[in-house]
Amino acid sequence: MVDIERMRVRIASDLHDDVGASLTEIALQSDFLQASNVDSSFKQSLEQIGKQCRKIVTSLDDIVWSIDARNDTLGDLTDRMQDYVLKVLEPQNFSVEYDFEELKMENKLPVSVK
Repeated sequence: MVDIERMRVRIASDLHDDVGASLTEIALQSDFLQASNVDSSFKQSLEQIGKQCRKIVTSLDDIVWSIDARNDTLGDLTDRMQDYVLKVLEPQNFSVEYDFEELKMENKLPVSVK
């Protein structure tokens, strides 16, 4: 079981470091090129490339988080849920209340539940 958890941590780290860094670099390069003196249609294409790369990085972050064995507790899941709610609902002026008092935050969750 420990070997599987180590493998999950390694895969998550490799995905984040290699794929995430490459996509971020592409997005930054598209930003740099947009700032230069280029045709407006080319600038629009560069903007789309940057947006798509950032969108993929966000999705990749979710995948990496779910694979990473260091995020296997109920507390980790509720933290992730709260982060998501802050990002999605609060800008829309939703008021959210949490009731986690009876949860055992240290309980491990199976990957399938995450």
